[in-house]
Amino acid sequence: VLILDPKQKILFDGSISRSAGLPKPSAKEIITQLNANGLLKKIGKGIEGEHGLLALKTAPMMISVRPIHKSDKTGAMRGWILFCRYVDPSNIKRLGAMTRERVELIYPIKNTSLAAQTAFDKEEPKLEAISDNEIVGYGGVNDVHGDPGLAFKVTRARDIWHEGVSAITGLQLQMLAIALLFGAIVYGILNKFAFRRIESLVTQVNSLDKEQLSQRVNLAGKDELTTFASAINGLLERQEEATIQLRESEEKLRVHNDSLEKTVEERTKQIEHQAFHDALTNLPNRALFHNRLDFAIARMPRNAGGIAVIFIDLDNFKVINDSLGHHEGDLLLKEVAKRVGDAIRPGDTLARLGGDEFTVLIDDIKTEEEALEVGRRILEALKTPFNLKGRETFACASLGVAFSTDPNRDGATILSNADAAMYHAKANGKSALSIFNDSMNQDLLKRLDLETALRKALANGELSVQYQPLIELKSGDLTGAEALLRWNHPVHGSVPPVTFIPIAEETGLIIPMGYWILEQACIEAKRWAEEFDKPEFVVSVNLSGHQLQREDVVERIQEVLEKTGLNPAQLKLEITESVLLVDRDGVEQKLLRMKALGVWLALDDFGTGYSSLATLSSFPFDTLKIDRAFISKLGEEEKATEIVRAILALSQTMNLDVTGEGVETEDQMSTILGLGCQVGQGYWFDKPLPADAMRRRFITNLPQDNAA
Repeated sequence: VLILDPKQKILFDGSISRSAGLPKPSAKEIITQLNANGLLKKIGKGIEGEHGLLALKTAPMMISVRPIHKSDKTGAMRGWILFCRYVDPSNIKRLGAMTRERVELIYPIKNTSLAAQTAFDKEEPKLEAISDNEIVGYGGVNDVHGDPGLAFKVTRARDIWHEGVSAITGLQLQMLAIALLFGAIVYGILNKFAFRRIESLVTQVNSLDKEQLSQRVNLAGKDELTTFASAINGLLERQEEATIQLRESEEKLRVHNDSLEKTVEERTKQIEHQAFHDALTNLPNRALFHNRLDFAIARMPRNAGGIAVIFIDLDNFKVINDSLGHHEGDLLLKEVAKRVGDAIRPGDTLARLGGDEFTVLIDDIKTEEEALEVGRRILEALKTPFNLKGRETFACASLGVAFSTDPNRDGATILSNADAAMYHAKANGKSALSIFNDSMNQDLLKRLDLETALRKALANGELSVQYQPLIELKSGDLTGAEALLRWNHPVHGSVPPVTFIPIAEETGLIIPMGYWILEQACIEAKRWAEEFDKPEFVVSVNLSGHQLQREDVVERIQEVLEKTGLNPAQLKLEITESVLLVDRDGVEQKLLRMKALGVWLALDDFGTGYSSLATLSSFPFDTLKIDRAFISKLGEEEKATEIVRAILALSQTMNLDVTGEGVETEDQMSTILGLGCQVGQGYWFDKPLPADAMRRRFITNLPQDNAA
């Protein structure tokens, strides 16, 4: 019996010896086996328990594992309890006694002929006759991972087979004797009585005409030959009937063949359609799009015009697909295809290349402006939210346009150029339209280089966390800091976050990076709070949409808090508005569970997305962060001041704190203070600081550098 804590530390290890000669089971080996394929960690999170076989080095072992929870089923899993027992020779002996068979255990099976099996089939044991006297059967048991674990061998004598062989041999000898006797008798009768009648019958049969179906033979008498002649006539009658039926069948077959040829023709057309069309949207697929693109290029000299390709990639489709499920994702792709199809010109080709990528071929145009106009209509068509079975979902897109009047340029190059333009649009804020120029290929190559380097950056120690102070406006006190990721590339130097963060999001690297930032920020916040006696100090960390869409996000945050020992009340998680638009119910439940941990929640970049009063009232936010786009226009545009005033009034009504981002001038600071904003963040107070500089900031509580 083993009891483990959540970190797999052994809390209890007890055993009872039941098998002479077998050592005490190794707890380390058992835990190592269960960690294969992550099985132990899945138990309690996705699996309520597991039991089965473990293939240990010493002997096979049956095991049962269950998670340990509190009695009221609340909180995280507290560990695991394991019950283990060897499968020893006494078990096999008892099995043989029960079945009255010669049962042997084959273990291990690594070097046996059974090792080639990837898994045993419980219903189809393997049988093998090893000699004329014995037959062997093999049956196996898979281990908890589904791999062959051990096998049983049962040997039985072939008594029934020997009895069958003897019986068949005796029967064959009897039949042979009867046949010889019967042949002799028949030969004597025929030799004495039947030669002339047989000759007559043979003559009549030989004279039968194949074309005359009504012919018959005639042989007088009442003996066996007469019966035989009647049998021949019966055969001729049946042949006549069969010939008539055959001719009727041939006619039916001809009619069936005509129908079959028609069916094959229709099926061939259907297969050809499937080969060149997308199964989900019924749009042309990649192969048909390339075919039409090549044809359009070939027609360019005759049309005296040009062509354009628009490459469409949905923004954040993976988030939608993973959050709502593939069925909802497929419905969204169908709706997108319909809207884009309605937005393009009659005669243009809309195709789906795969996933969330679409292309549009615009033929016979004079200027690239015509293509851009089609692109703008597509963007406008996608701005309206989609209604997927009562759930409102947004699906914006990034579009790249490649225009060509050169008939010598191949279609693959034009499509590649449109793809590069799409990536340029995505890098410039998404939901945008960009037209290709030659510099974009270089930008795309640079982006690919950055993506490769970013995959190694965390392991190579190139990433760091900087902290931008949050200032209480009335007192000027340091009240918190926002943790910001920075990348110092060994060749390119400091890479702006606006460049590498989108790459991290698209590749999924933002998930391990996000938890690394969270852990580093919690470590520093705990150190500063203890060193400077600042229990009220709060560190803010951005939580990406990719992290929030995963089911284990709350557990991962709790693990970081437990690992670092930070008081949850000193952590504030910042979430952007766009995340709230996907799987609203699921996000709300996760945020409520985060609040139950004791952390603070902030809505980042408020005012730039689609948030409404109804949205805010549904989610447990503590803080609104006014986007820097509004702060930067204070004193310049009256509309910006009114928006900030409205946000502050809304926050007061809902009892929310407000932080103004991007404060860079004294006038901006004075304005938001006068409007009732509590906390400010920006270069007017401090630029983002490394951890050691942030520590000095605690000591001085004075800005380090007010110059942007």
